[in-house]
Amino acid sequence: MKTIVFNKIFPSLAIILVSLCEVFQGQLYIVLCFLLVLPYFINQWKSRRFKKKRTYVKPFLLLTLFGGLLNMPLTGYGIGGLLLTISMVGLAVFCVYNPKICLYISLFLLLYTLGFLYKSIFISNIELNTIYESLGFSKNYPGFLIVAYTVFYGLNKYRLYKRLPLLLPFVGVYFTYCLDGRSSFGIMILLSLFCVLKNTGNAKINCLILLLVVSVCLFFSDFLLGYYEMSRLSEGVESSRSSIWSAYFKYMDFPGFLLGCDSAHFPIIKQYAGNPHNSFLNFHHRMGIIGFITLVYVIFASMKKYMKQKRWNIMMLMLFLMARMFFDACIVSNHDYIFYTFLFLPFLVKNKYIILISDKTKIPQILKLL
Repeated sequence: MKTIVFNKIFPSLAIILVSLCEVFQGQLYIVLCFLLVLPYFINQWKSRRFKKKRTYVKPFLLLTLFGGLLNMPLTGYGIGGLLLTISMVGLAVFCVYNPKICLYISLFLLLYTLGFLYKSIFISNIELNTIYESLGFSKNYPGFLIVAYTVFYGLNKYRLYKRLPLLLPFVGVYFTYCLDGRSSFGIMILLSLFCVLKNTGNAKINCLILLLVVSVCLFFSDFLLGYYEMSRLSEGVESSRSSIWSAYFKYMDFPGFLLGCDSAHFPIIKQYAGNPHNSFLNFHHRMGIIGFITLVYVIFASMKKYMKQKRWNIMMLMLFLMARMFFDACIVSNHDYIFYTFLFLPFLVKNKYIILISDKTKIPQILKLL
C-alpha cells in the first residue's frame, strides 16, 4: 500500500495540481508538487535507473542544476526554479513508466482546460488577455496548454493503443482560433491533419484528403487571406518575434551569455515581463550556457534515438510541441514534464516496450473517438 501511495497516487496528484496551479491561482501548489513527487524521485534514484548508460537523465539534471546555481548570484533568481526542475524530471520519469495512468490524466487536463476556456470566453465573457493575467500570462498561454495537453494525450494513447487523437485536435483548433493565437492555431491545424492521416491508415484515402485540403486552400486562397487580414489573427504583439529575439542577444553581456541573464530589464523584452517569447531562450536565461547546451544535445540525441527506433509518430508529436515552444511558451515551468517525457522516453524504455499494445488490447469506443 505504501508503494502504491508514493509511486502511483502522489505523482498522479502532483501532475494534476502542478498543471492546474494557474487556474487555482496559487504558487504553493508547485511547492506541494515538489513534496509529492520527492519520494518517487528518491526511489527512482536509489533504483539506479538514472545511472544506466545513455539514459541522459542524470547528466541532464546535474548539469542544468549546476547551470542554475551559477545563474542565481547574477540574476537574483531563487531556488524555486531548481526545485521545479527536479519535480518536472521526476514527473517525466513517472509518465514514461505509467502511460495508462497518464492517458486518463492527460485526457482530464485537456477536457478541463477546454471546459475552463469555454466557460471563460462564452459564459463569463472574460476578455482573452485576462484569463491568465493573475500570473502575468497572455492569451498565447492557454493556446500553448491546448497544444501541450493534446500531444501529451496523443503520446499516451499511441503508446497504449497505437492510435492518435481524433476529435479533440479539431476542438483544439476551434479554441485556438477563438484565442487569436496564430502559432497555436497553425500548429493545431497541422496536428489535426496529421492525426487524421495516421488514423485512416490508408495511403489512397490519405492522398485524397491531402488533395482535397490543398485544392480547398488554393481555390479559396483570396477569401482566406482576406479573412485573415480582417480578423484578429493578423494582430500580433507590438514587436515581432525576430525583434524580441534580436533584443535578447543585443543587450546580453558576456557574463550573461555564460551564466544566464535577467531579461526583464532588456529594452523591448521588459514590456513582456522578461519573456523572450522562445522557450529555449527562456531556458538559457535561467540555466545559462551549460544548461542550454545540455538541453540542445539531449534533444538531438532523443530525436536520433527515435529515428533509429523508427518511432516516427512519437517524434512528430514531439516536433509539434517543440514548434509551439519555439514561438512562445514557458520552460523551467510547471508544464516541463510533458516535454521531458518525450525527451527521455527513448532512453528509459526499450524500443519494444515503447508501444504496449497487444492482440488482446481493445480500445474503449469513447477513447477511439476522442
